[in-house]
Amino acid sequence: MGRKQKYKKWSKEDLSNALAAVKDGMSLHKAQKEFGVPKQTLSGRIRGKYRTTKAGRKTEMTPEEETMLIHYIKYMASIAHPSSISAIKAFAWNIVKRSKRTSSFNRVSGPGHTWWDSFKKRHSREITLRKPDGLDRGRSRMANVTVIKQHFDLLRKTLVDLDILDKPDRIFNCDESGISMDARVGKVVVSRSTKHPYSESKGNRDNITAHVAVSAAGVPLPPMIIFEKAFPSGPYARDGPTNALYAHSPNGYMDIELFKQWCKKLFIPQTRYIQKPILLILDGHGSHPDIEMIDMLVENQIHLYCLPPHITNILQPLDVSIFKPLKVHFSKITDNLKLATMGHTVPQTVCKTNFTAIFKAAFEGSMGITIIKNGFRKTGICPFNPGVIDKERVMPDNSIDFISSAPNGNNTATSTTPAVPGSSTEASFNSLPGGSFSTPVIP
Repeated sequence: MGRKQKYKKWSKEDLSNALAAVKDGMSLHKAQKEFGVPKQTLSGRIRGKYRTTKAGRKTEMTPEEETMLIHYIKYMASIAHPSSISAIKAFAWNIVKRSKRTSSFNRVSGPGHTWWDSFKKRHSREITLRKPDGLDRGRSRMANVTVIKQHFDLLRKTLVDLDILDKPDRIFNCDESGISMDARVGKVVVSRSTKHPYSESKGNRDNITAHVAVSAAGVPLPPMIIFEKAFPSGPYARDGPTNALYAHSPNGYMDIELFKQWCKKLFIPQTRYIQKPILLILDGHGSHPDIEMIDMLVENQIHLYCLPPHITNILQPLDVSIFKPLKVHFSKITDNLKLATMGHTVPQTVCKTNFTAIFKAAFEGSMGITIIKNGFRKTGICPFNPGVIDKERVMPDNSIDFISSAPNGNNTATSTTPAVPGSSTEASFNSLPGGSFSTPVIP
């Protein structure tokens, strides 16, 4: 049977006092008896064998850089786009690389989980890990009273803080949408005996994305057109939309690098002469802004606001009122192009080379002031009015108890949460189906 492990019963204070006594002439044996610190420990400390204080591992980032990183984390949370651990690691890696100094971070993947654990402990008073809201499980569960009310409370606070609640020329919405070169308007007329009508393709299936931005004043900015894999051959930009920006990506979709290009080369120059600050509303897609983009936007007094996920179909102006007319116009033009060249040996179809000219006609034909303003009006952004949200598309919160035994046969509901006095959206949401709903205003 092994010997029982003995643990020290002395404190750091005992060690400090014992060392001071020994240095004043006390013997090791007497110091051990008086302070309870073993002679070997005292001897080792005096000879410098052990450190009297633990020297922690040197951090990869300076205190100033870590303060900067905390600032970015708080900023992302303030725009309803909180950072994941992987995003914070990417922020840190970006900061270190920007300093152009060597570090022990992995050259490919950057900071590891050990770094994150240490960083979290050092700043535990400022940041913490929280489990994402369980409501974020898809569009059907996100489109409820609680989530939408929180969105409007935060949006109103943002607009008031920036002093742009009634300034539509300083409120923008941007988003991207895929434009199919094989788009079809809708149903076709055929014989009743035809069960499966076939239609000749009007173009190839390469993916092309249009990134569009509009203001609540009804003004569209030039679009950014993103091609798949490579630019088309020939002078593809010659007949495209005025001042449009062109780019390409492996899959034809927007990514964070292209979004930074759009901000730097298109959005910032196009809004240079608009009074600041400006609010840019966008969906909360997976690509987190990096520090370069945040610094660039802050420098130009452009503030981001991220919409709740999965319900941009009822909260985003571009989705509600603008993208559909754009695609309908594009499809009609491609249909007319095919009809106009029907007698030719090879009817003309849409391809990468002529896409920009066709898109220009569709873009200019669909971006009317009324259409754009309607998008902001129907989403309650400008004029600010949460009550305009389509009641049929909003589900009651799970915490609401419905009572179906009302004398008039209509369902009524009462909230188990007390009403928030003075809430900016309380009155508007009382008109939603099912009765009165009240939830706490988010800070």
